[in-house]
Amino acid sequence: MELAPGLYNIAKHKMISVADAIREGGWMKGLQRMASAELLQSFVSLWHKVQQFSLNGEEDKITWNISANGNYSAKSAYEQQFIARIPMPRLLRVWKVKAESKVQFFIWTLIQNRLWTADRLQRRGWEHQATCCVCDQVLESANHIILGCPFAKEVWHLMANQFSNAATAALQSSSINTWWDKTFKLKKKGVLLDECTGAVYVAWNLWNKRNMRIFQNQRRSAAGVCSLIRDELGLLKEAWE
Repeated sequence: MELAPGLYNIAKHKMISVADAIREGGWMKGLQRMASAELLQSFVSLWHKVQQFSLNGEEDKITWNISANGNYSAKSAYEQQFIARIPMPRLLRVWKVKAESKVQFFIWTLIQNRLWTADRLQRRGWEHQATCCVCDQVLESANHIILGCPFAKEVWHLMANQFSNAATAALQSSSINTWWDKTFKLKKKGVLLDECTGAVYVAWNLWNKRNMRIFQNQRRSAAGVCSLIRDELGLLKEAWE
């Protein structure tokens, strides 16, 4: 049916087994009705394939070629989905940052521009706010919330006393990817609260501040956001120690 669909259509015994088909040429029945050169060519090709079979009397069995032991596993099937993927070192670096899983996942989503900001909602024709809910100046985007918004810049400036290099990287970056590349270089081994960790918590709290304003109508000053960031980092340090 798969190798020679034209022959399958004119064959009399469509459900015959391989053993019965090979025995005494049983697979030939009905194929005498071939009426075109295309079917004849298909027949010759199929005949050569059939001659390669050698039956040993054992029952058929299914083998999972992907696993070394021939047995199926959900893990091996899952891994097959990533064989052709394009490596993205920028994303893999996210999981090396010392931060809570929720913060790491946020950064991973942010880098791929998968946050449900107004610009993405607009492209899909979904309900959205016309301008940034914080500065009310331009259409909201992930890049604007973390880097471009005047409120975000104020927060970065205030955090410069504790994370000067991270603040500089944010204030000098024009895109999230550029910001992340600069920020990850600030990661240091053996340091509990390096500037990379500080930067991701600033970005995380800027996003949370935006959500609190939209969904809870709560307003907080830049100094208040910085206070929250320092509290979270303090708790994180205690947990690590």
